[in-house]
Formats: sequence, structure tokens, C-alpha cells
Amino acid sequence: MEMLLRVLSFLALNMLLHVHAQTGFISIDCGVDEDYIDNTTKLFYSSDANFIDSGENKNIPYDFTSTIYEKQLTNVRSFPKGVKNCYTLPADQGKDNKYLIRAVFMCGNVQEYNNQLPEFKLYLGVEEWDSVTFNSSYNIVRREIIYVPKTDEIYVCLVNTDSGTPFISALELRPIDDSIYNKTQSGSLVLFNRYNFGSETSETVRYGDDVLDRIWGPYSWSSGESIKAPYSSSGLSENQFKLPAKVMETAVKPVNGTSLDFYLDGIDSSQEFYVYLHVAEIETLVQGQIREFTVSVNKKAISSAIQPRYMIADTYFTQSSLSGSELNFSLSQTNQSTLPPIMNALEIYMIKEFVQLSTEQRNVDAMKKIKSVYQMTKSSWQGDPCLPRNYSWDGLICSDNGYNAPSITSLNLSSSNLAGKIDKSFSNLTSLQYLDLSYNSLNGEVPEFLSEMSSLKTLNLSGNKLTGSVPSALLAKSNDGTLSLSLDGNPDLCKTNSCNTKTKKKNSVVVPVVASIASVVVLLGAIFAVYWRFIGGGRRGKPAGVKPNDRDNVSQLEFQKPDVPNEEENWDSELEEIQKEVIETNGKLEARKQRLSYSEVKRITNNFGEVIGKGGSGLVYNGRLSNGIKVAVKKLSPSLNLAFEQFQNEARYCDEGSNMLLIYEYMANGNLKEHISGKNGSVLSWEQRVQIAIEAAQALEYLHDGCNPSIIHRDVKAANILLNEKMQAKVADFGWSRSMPSESQSHVSATFVVGTSGYLDPEYNKTGKLTKESDVYSFGIVLLELISGRSAKIEDNLSILDWFYPVFESGKLEDIVDPRLQGIFSTNSAWRAVETANSCIPLRSIERQTMSYVVNELKECLKLLEMSSPSNTGVTITRPIGTETGPQAR
Repeated sequence: MEMLLRVLSFLALNMLLHVHAQTGFISIDCGVDEDYIDNTTKLFYSSDANFIDSGENKNIPYDFTSTIYEKQLTNVRSFPKGVKNCYTLPADQGKDNKYLIRAVFMCGNVQEYNNQLPEFKLYLGVEEWDSVTFNSSYNIVRREIIYVPKTDEIYVCLVNTDSGTPFISALELRPIDDSIYNKTQSGSLVLFNRYNFGSETSETVRYGDDVLDRIWGPYSWSSGESIKAPYSSSGLSENQFKLPAKVMETAVKPVNGTSLDFYLDGIDSSQEFYVYLHVAEIETLVQGQIREFTVSVNKKAISSAIQPRYMIADTYFTQSSLSGSELNFSLSQTNQSTLPPIMNALEIYMIKEFVQLSTEQRNVDAMKKIKSVYQMTKSSWQGDPCLPRNYSWDGLICSDNGYNAPSITSLNLSSSNLAGKIDKSFSNLTSLQYLDLSYNSLNGEVPEFLSEMSSLKTLNLSGNKLTGSVPSALLAKSNDGTLSLSLDGNPDLCKTNSCNTKTKKKNSVVVPVVASIASVVVLLGAIFAVYWRFIGGGRRGKPAGVKPNDRDNVSQLEFQKPDVPNEEENWDSELEEIQKEVIETNGKLEARKQRLSYSEVKRITNNFGEVIGKGGSGLVYNGRLSNGIKVAVKKLSPSLNLAFEQFQNEARYCDEGSNMLLIYEYMANGNLKEHISGKNGSVLSWEQRVQIAIEAAQALEYLHDGCNPSIIHRDVKAANILLNEKMQAKVADFGWSRSMPSESQSHVSATFVVGTSGYLDPEYNKTGKLTKESDVYSFGIVLLELISGRSAKIEDNLSILDWFYPVFESGKLEDIVDPRLQGIFSTNSAWRAVETANSCIPLRSIERQTMSYVVNELKECLKLLEMSSPSNTGVTITRPIGTETGPQAR
């Protein structure tokens, strides 16, 4: 027992000594589940779980690893999803210090990568480090660099270049003393090669012998003679470079002649090199013998005479970089030397300039805190938030300051499932001009610090669960025009300086006016709704009571119908009153008026004289206010025999009545179906199509996820997506919409199936079970129409899907996208849109994606479009997704 305890104590002490000796080392075996001590190097290797959020573990088949003795090469971390996947390494010595960083890649079974040897980019910090390519499945690729970071965290990122799935086997970081590997030029040192001369074995030397864990490979010199020191000496390791004695106790010298010659050819003439020559005399010289030599490149001397010291290592390196299409090195014996030159070890490095500064650290810290607080799982939220510019975090726009540090100017986290209070970390985004936190589940009060963000110009907090009162300083900025403030959809939030609730009046018609988009009226951009019930044979002025909707997110105001003894005599005064009370703000109609008579609506529409549309729940009439503002008035006719439930869905209040009217914003550009068909003579650009898709998808997303209970539209189609004068999309016609009875239920059992042929969910049509995914399917059809320019119904018995599936399987994008675009679109953006549409239309609803997923994918389509060059897209992005392009339905 005592002997066992001694053994265990020895093993524990041994492990402790190794851990102590490798202070600052980070050794990651990518793709393993458990940490371990490597049997060969005795280094502690950890899994990569604490260093990266993405990727999946894979084992390399034994056939490829049976002759490999490095455990780290038997598995990989693979990244089939996302463009940029980043490891975050803490710099133990802090920024502005030297580190050796090494990334290792072993491909293995090429079948894992679709029978294609993958190629991808390796980024360090915010700039490209190198490309990773393979000659065969057995090829082991190592990339090594001596790097000085400008931040306390080092990002090592793998970037997908559409040439196979990126992966990595191991990632290692080693602190390096700042006194070594110096050079006269700025930049980092990328390892070209490292040689151990004179070794008589094939053994690779690294940690255990080399305290810095450099890897020294043996090199056999065909025209040289290997020599070995008579004994080992610590003096061979005692210079600043801490060279391993095992490397320095062997060397090479010429068999015949007076020089050692080697060369580098096939190199880029613009590439600059640094050479580090390590020498020590390891032969015993007799009196009178002298070993002295010089080093020259392309016959030009670059050193003075060198006399190696006995069993003591010295390092000589080039004072300035070397370049040329071919570099011929020669170690030549001097005239006074009696012995030829020797060379123990050699390192050759290439200069790599990293000139771009990373994102402002305060911004980086803020985004990391936001990611942590809200447990963000966006795949692109890895590495530096702003850089590289083509791979910035989703939802961010950053300033372009050249090589100087960029800052975040726009942050769009709309529909990102944020929950909890608005975190203080947002205040550290000091250059932020645009902040969209709409359609989440944020609660608590609107924080005062938002009014102290001096650069902020747009703030969208709509569709949350915020409470209390809005800070007066924030309201003041909104009122004086220095801040565009959106607060709709927070029913418990007081949006004015006065928070007194108005007392209800007796004998008034109670009309619930929905303050959030959960109310279809506001979703649709409705100005106001009027309900007037005539009782008996022509009796007027005695309104019937209406039971208010009991949803938590519905705020109620009272509208009273006054007695009108002579409607004709009051034409001018009432119309003037309407004009005063209806205003236009930022291009949107809003109503302040709390009283409106049926006669006023008749006069607005010229007695319902011009029908401009027909929806599932009524006719739509043209109307115009006296100030010229055009409106659309929907009149729900009793002849439609709409049930109680359909009335409730349209205006969120109900009772039997003969007149029910909704007054809407006039949509000047008609419906999407007209634009897809080309009936109006115009062709939507690819940018417009993506924008319209995003806006319509956001509206449906909020119906599904932002309303409580959720609302299912049931008749999503191109004709029900209307476009205003700015080509902004709004989802229309909620006559057939249904509410989910409770959050726990997955579907609604419909008494009869409604919808439009070509758009109708086949599962709902067959089973009568209505789900949110029924809307997803219909939207997928609309998205295919937008992409292809084809109608949902091609012929009587053929749908757009009968055309789509064969073309999609062929992989020919040019045959899918609307030919009227004449090739002017972003290929990457279009493919993303096609794949998004395909994810909406499986026959089984369980296999379809959610509207939240669709919204995020379409935003990625827009981002890919922005990244494309003008020559590829032919368009420019003029509107960010935000306040003006958020979910707007009518």
C-alpha cells in the first residue's frame, strides 16, 4: 500500500511539473470529448469545447491513422455550417507579446468531404493567414506563425470558400520570449521550414527536448557528412533561443569542398524571408585547426566571419529581409580556415504583414456581453464582430475606417428571441446610430442610458414586453426629431409624459384599439376602426355595447357615436374635423381622433362610390380626406355571412351589426401578384424581391411568435401582399385568420378548409388540422413566385412545384431565377433564397422550418447581396432592415 501511494505521488508530481513547465501553453485536440496527457510529449491536451461554439466532432478512419503516432491526428473538428468558424484563444502574456501559433490538419477519409479534397482559408485575428490545401487524403498540413497580437484574445478562424468543408485536427499556442526572433521589419513570421541537420534517425524533435515546442524535422543532406557531438551538454540549449540539445548536438559538413550550398526556388519574388542559422562546434579541434566561414546569398555576403564555439550554440539571422525569384545560399570557408563550414539547424520564415486593426475593444467587449447575456446562438457571431468585412456578425453594420479600428454603427437584433431586461452593455457601443431590438421578449423599464447614447439616431423597441414609462429625455429627443423612436407593441409601456388612464364613459361603443402588432388592425397599418350598429327600423344614436377582447396586450380606448340630427348639414364640419385629427407621420397614417361617425366614412368614400379591391372579408373602397391623403376603406357586408369569429379576427371586437368598417393606409403600388405577373409593365429588381420577402416574412413571424395566442393567417398569397409607394410590403386580408387556443396546442381543427388553390397547405387540406406551418408552406410558394417570376398555378392541373422540383434537382440556378432579371442578381443570395423556399414546402408540416428561421435566412440573402460586387448584382442597397422594413401587416 505504501509503495502504491509513492507511485501515485510520483505520478501526480510528474504531472504537476509538466503543467508548470508549460505555463501559458494552450494545446487543443480538436474533435475529442475529453482532456488527456499526450503519451509522447507529456503535454496536457484539452478538447475544444471551451474555445469554439460551432462544429461537429469526427473520427479519422483507422486505415488512415494506423501508421500515425500523434493522437491529435486521429480526429477532427468539422464545420459544415457557417462561413466563418473561429477559435478564441486567451493570450496569457497579454497583447503585444510574441506567441508561436500552430494549426494542424489531417484530411483522412475524403468521402467525408463529398470525395473532394477540401480547400479553405485560415484567418488569424482579422486578416488572412494562409490557405489550406491537400495533395492527398494522407497529407498532414501544418501552419505555424510567430505572431504579436494587438488584443488580449487571439482569433483563429476557418473560412469556407465553397471548395469543401473546413476542418482542423489540432491548434496550439506557445508563449515566446520577446527577445528572440527579432527583425528589422514589421510583420509576423510565418514558418517556411525548420531543419535539423545531421540526425541519423527519422525522429521529430519537439516538446520535452524543446521547451518552446518547436517542431524540428530531420534533414538528410545528400552532399554532406553528418557529424555528432561526443557528448550532450546543457550549453547547447543555453542561448536566448533555448535550442534543444538533441538538435544542436548533430550537424552537417561538406564531404568534399569548402562550402555548404542550398537554395530556394519557385518562390514568389515579392515574398520576403528571414533566415535564422543555429551553429555550434561539436567536433574536437586540435591545435592549429580553425573553422571559420561566411554566409552569402546570390553571391552577396550577408555576414561577417563566423567561428562556432565549442559545445555552445549561437544564432545568426539576416539583418534585413531577403527576396527574389531564387535565393542561393552558401556557407563558405574563409581563407584562414582549415576546416569546412558546419550547420546544425536552420529556420526560414516568411514575412506576413497584419496591418488591419481589429474592432474597437470597447465594442468587442459590449458584443461579447450581449452575446452572453442573451445567450445568442447566431452562427456568424464568432471572432471579431466587424472584420473581415465580408464575414462580419449578422445584424451588424460597421464603420469603414481603412486600416484603423472600425466601430459598430448599426445593430439589428429584431426577432432574435431576446429575453430579459435591456442590458447596460448596449451603452458601450458609443458609435451606434441605429439599434433595432423589436419583436423580442424584452421586459422591464426602458433604461435611461439609451437617451445618453449621443450617436443614436434610430431606436426600435416595438413588439416587446416593456413596462413603466419612457424616459423623458428619450421622448424629448423623439419630439425634437433627433431620434426616430418606435415603441408600438408594448401594451404596458407608457409612451407619454402623462400616464393617466382615461375614464370610460357610459353609453359608448367600446372599441379595442390594439397597441401591438398582435392586433391585426395595427399590423395592417389601419388608422382606425368604426363599429356602428343600427338597432331596429332606422333608429340612430343608440349604440350597442361590445365586449372587449380580454388579451393582455390589447389596450382599450373608448369611441363614442354622437347623435347626428342632420347628417347632410354637418358635411363640411365633420370632414374638417377628420382632416384635423388624421395626421401623416414619416409617410404613415396615424389617427388621434377618438370619435368618428358612420356618415363621416360615407363622405370620405363619396358614398362608397369606387370599389378598388375585394378581400376574403369584404369590399374595399377608395377614399380621400380633404387634405388629399388617400385611404382605403373596407366594408364588411352582412351578405358575406361571416361568423362571429371572422369579425373578431379582422378588428378584434365583435357583435352582430349591420355596418363594420376599417380605414387603411392606401397602398399605391397594388399587390405583389400584379408585379410578379408583369401586368403593370415593371420588373422587380433582385434587391426589391429580397426586401419584399423579408418584410412579408417578418409580419407572419410576428403573428406566429409575437402574438399571444398565436395567429395563423390561413390565406397567404401574392395577391394578399400589398405594396405602398415606397415598395414596402404589408400582409393583407385577415378575414380567414385563426387564433391558436393555447400555447400548448400545436394546431387548430378547422370546421372547413379555406385558402387559395396553389398556395394551400396539402396536409391542412387533407386533415383539416391548421398549423403555423400551413402559413410557412404558403409563404414558400410566394417566395418561389418572387424568385422565378412564375405564378403559383401554371396550368389547371400543374402547380409551381411541378416545375420547381426537377429544375432544383438539376442545380441550374439560371433556370430557376426570373429570366426578366437578365442575370442581374447575386448568385449566392439567389441560392440562399431558393434553399429557404425549399425549406418551407415539404409535404409534411413537421419537416418545414419556422417563420423565424425564414426571416433569418432571408436577411442572410440580403447580406450576401450587399457583399456582392456591383458588377455581379447590378444593384445597390439603399435601405437597411429596420424600423421602416419591419413587420407591417394590414
